[in-house]
Amino acid sequence: TTAFTLGADNISQGIGIDLSLDQLTTGYGESITSTSSILTTGRLLNLDWSPILSDTATGDLFRLNIGPNGNVTNLLNITDNGSTLFRVAENQIESAVPHSFTAAGDVSIAYDLLFTNQTASYIKSNAPLTIEAGESFESNNLTLKTYSSGNVVFDTATNGKVLIGTGSASLKFTVSDQFQATAAAMIENSYNGSDADGLLVKLGYTGNGATSNRFITFLNGTGVMVGRVQATTG
Repeated sequence: TTAFTLGADNISQGIGIDLSLDQLTTGYGESITSTSSILTTGRLLNLDWSPILSDTATGDLFRLNIGPNGNVTNLLNITDNGSTLFRVAENQIESAVPHSFTAAGDVSIAYDLLFTNQTASYIKSNAPLTIEAGESFESNNLTLKTYSSGNVVFDTATNGKVLIGTGSASLKFTVSDQFQATAAAMIENSYNGSDADGLLVKLGYTGNGATSNRFITFLNGTGVMVGRVQATTG
């Protein structure tokens, strides 16, 4: 059932309906309302373009525009019982509901991500997660930065390990490298005074210890021990 039918199928250029409201102040240029309590598959507004033959339009099917002298709080504001769910302002887009990006392609963001929750923020993944800095032909640093007494914490699982380099981690913390005439790791304390320490190794035992308390063990390429730094007997 159709209450009003407006046919303009012969118009190929120009404007189908032209509504001018040059003196509008607090009213509405167009208002569609309904108090229906039995709405099921109906819609208050339906815009559809279904060409008979294959076609590619170069314009916009729907556009909102503000002229150079106009300023408005929101160009678009979708609300639920008066509370904003999604709004588009002239300088910001705000969403009050979670988003789901299901496309197979990447999501590009030109600038920073700022997590404003002061309690906790998370980046989670349902699969192995890789963080890459820069493009493959560049040499860009990846920086993990904290403030004041903030720490960088590697909270691995009971059997989890931290690996720096390639290969596999054999112990809780593994540095793996393969280069000629160079060391795989360095610990540096750049303090140039008379009271600087380079490395502290701590074991859990108390007392004087025993020769079986080994602070550092040296292995050759086959895993055979060739040296060690151990505690003296009490």
